Amino acid sequence: MTRGAQAESATLEREYQAVKDQRDKLALSERGVAASQGEPERLLWKSRLATALFWCDDARRADELAAEVLAGTAPPREAVHRAYVVRGFSSDVRGLHGQAESWYHRALAQAEPSEWAPIRLEIATSLSKQGRFAEAIGEFDRVIIEAGQGEGARSRTVLAHALSRRAVCYEVMGDLRSALTGQEMAIAEAGDDAELRFTCLCRRARTQIALRDFAAAEASLDLAAALAARVRRGSLFLAHDRARLARAHGTDPAAILEAYRVVVDLLPKDTRLLVEEHRDLWGEVVDALRACAIALGLKELRQRVQPYLAFDAATRNAPGIYESQAMSIEDAQARRARAAAGIIAALRARPLRQAFSSAGYRFDLEHGTAVSLVGGGAVELGSVRRGLDLLRALLSAPGHRLTSKKLYDHLCEQAGFEGEPGAVRQIVRTLRKRLGLDGPDQLIVGYGGPGGGYRLIVDEEPPLSRV
Repeated sequence: MTRGAQAESATLEREYQAVKDQRDKLALSERGVAASQGEPERLLWKSRLATALFWCDDARRADELAAEVLAGTAPPREAVHRAYVVRGFSSDVRGLHGQAESWYHRALAQAEPSEWAPIRLEIATSLSKQGRFAEAIGEFDRVIIEAGQGEGARSRTVLAHALSRRAVCYEVMGDLRSALTGQEMAIAEAGDDAELRFTCLCRRARTQIALRDFAAAEASLDLAAALAARVRRGSLFLAHDRARLARAHGTDPAAILEAYRVVVDLLPKDTRLLVEEHRDLWGEVVDALRACAIALGLKELRQRVQPYLAFDAATRNAPGIYESQAMSIEDAQARRARAAAGIIAALRARPLRQAFSSAGYRFDLEHGTAVSLVGGGAVELGSVRRGLDLLRALLSAPGHRLTSKKLYDHLCEQAGFEGEPGAVRQIVRTLRKRLGLDGPDQLIVGYGGPGGGYRLIVDEEPPLSRV
């Protein structure tokens, strides 16, 4: 190596050790790979590049580079250690937690004593994601002792992560008070680390949601919101936790659906990347969409969601499926990606629902028809145009419920209605009569008291008495 090359290599190394931002490490690692004079040095920089790529949201390329490092000729110890860790990270985000645990154990065998606690932290996390909570808590306890005896910011960071992730185990096991205490301890250890503090605050909010302390959860998420802009994927995780809060709070299904729509808009547009690197998050989103589809009678969305959930459950419960001839991991990812694309298409098809089932009918408000789910006969609704306007207003209202005054104001402002306020009652009567939906099969029911009005009855399926 020439003196100039040696000087450049030393400069790159100093700069790499000095920077903290992963994007800066990514750029320096690319320069290091290009400037390398020998295979060991090139493999070291490749392993660093793989690490930076993972933290810059390119897990696929990171995993490929890590595999290249391990297949290289005589890679240095640091390169092998980094490559094993990256392969573990990449497996974890794809939901292959058993495989990730294996990679972390290999990394531990290559690690220096100062690196043991961070690797054991990842092993414990993989155990928890496999549902092996007792083992995971034992491993987290070991990490907490080791990190607590260490000094410096790195030990404190590992300690905070271990406390927080152990608390998640307690939460899943039903010990919510221990979980909340653990998250409080983790927040205290997080200090000024914005990303770590943000993560712990969001986890505390989830525990508070489980405890049904919604006001406290909202306060935790407000604190996290102040940090979200400084955190990788902060807006996505914050939106997801706000949607979880809305779902747990029992908010109107339409509002919950809108909260999850925000989450979907923040997820990668590449559905293969979505199901590969956000599998756990996406699984919860899809489950929530299924609940909303049932509550709101969104048949198309439910039809798209159900196969994805069934397939995902099958592959989660049978991890050996990937080693069999029945299906490769690439096939599984491709199927998930296609299903995810269908879900997103159904979710974005119509800003407001224009079709729903109620009292044994399938209504299509766009085309002004109602089809009996029992007899199959179509009923033209052209003669009840104001009734359609009223149905649209109720569909988009929280709880499908509006006072007579608000209904009247909507008809005047949005549909150009020029009648008297009392005409709302006549519109309801005409719609009921036209469809023969008086008595027990009422489509719109009234309610009295101050601010009395009407509520739309929306059933996912026709009443059993009609079948």
